[in-house]
Amino acid sequence: IKEVSDEMVTAIEVSAKLKELGLEKLKEIKDLILLNPGTKPLILFLESEEGIARMSLGKDFFVNPSPQFALKINDVFKTNSVKLKIGYPGEKN
Repeated sequence: IKEVSDEMVTAIEVSAKLKELGLEKLKEIKDLILLNPGTKPLILFLESEEGIARMSLGKDFFVNPSPQFALKINDVFKTNSVKLKIGYPGEKN
């Protein structure tokens, strides 16, 4: 089941409020990403009063969609910030 579910994850999405991001949180997030290398793209959604900016990180920042990684990212933001984007093998996004 785990192998199938890992195959179905097409990306990891992380939402954050722009005003709550600082250099310390950005460094924590970067460190967590680099400690959790994988094959799935990470997409940041940065929310501000003006709207939401979507930022896809490059291949150097692909991650493993593990529950531990999600918990650690959620802990940084003190909220449920991580969503797994799900697709089916062979499906076009």
